[in-house]
Amino acid sequence: MTHNSNTGIKKAFVSAAAIVLAGLSAYTVRADLNVYITHYSMISDKVSDHLRIAQVSDFHNDHLLGSKMLENVRNESPDIILITGDFIDRNRTDIQYALDTAESLAEIAPVFYVPGNHESAVSSYAELKDGLVQRGVTMLGPDPVSPGAGIDLYGIQDPYFVSEDNHIGGSIIKDFLSEITPDSSRYSILLSHRPEAFEDYVSSGFDLVFTGHAHGGQFRFPGIGGIFAPGQGLLPEYDAGEFRSGRTTMIVSRGVGNSIMPLRIGNPPEVVVLDIRPVG
Repeated sequence: MTHNSNTGIKKAFVSAAAIVLAGLSAYTVRADLNVYITHYSMISDKVSDHLRIAQVSDFHNDHLLGSKMLENVRNESPDIILITGDFIDRNRTDIQYALDTAESLAEIAPVFYVPGNHESAVSSYAELKDGLVQRGVTMLGPDPVSPGAGIDLYGIQDPYFVSEDNHIGGSIIKDFLSEITPDSSRYSILLSHRPEAFEDYVSSGFDLVFTGHAHGGQFRFPGIGGIFAPGQGLLPEYDAGEFRSGRTTMIVSRGVGNSIMPLRIGNPPEVVVLDIRPVG
């Protein structure tokens, strides 16, 4: 083979690689600028009626995706909306935009909320919390709140509200959970920002847990899953999707916005929609 033919093959390979990379980049940018709906469904003999739930997690007051997120939630016609933390971003906090977005969500359906680690990091969290309550958002805690259909909602705040020492984060979550005693005759749902405490949620006897925080592992690849998640590190176990153990199911949202890392790969923003129906 001549030198010229070798050079031609190399140029063709480089050109093909550039086209593939450009295509992947365009697909990634396009995916990152859309909010997708992921549907789940469950049945339970504890539930007396059909309830549709929309979950919004890790919004990070994202100005680019806010209107798209609201449009998609509205189109799903949920009965209730759950916010599982990081509704704002500690590095670009915009309280007014977060409150305006929450108000728009509350016009769609009743909204229930727990804070994440980003809320714990800003001095304006009290302002955010008061503003959310004024706009009709219910702040969840250890006491049950019922949206109907035989369902009880509970919530815990992020362990960073107590300490940012990751070595004791698990024990802090256990302390929060020790304040909750779910009624086993009713369908219990927990809102928590952190998926890595799944086994503790199982031990506490919840039927369903909604979490976020992992951002889907940020970069997702077939056969591998997410690459990195805060609180779990490389190749996180609880990165996105549905996890079951015993009577407990945990849903981990990939989230809507981004924080420190502005790019996702194979991991588009999502809103979770879950339908719970009675047996029969």
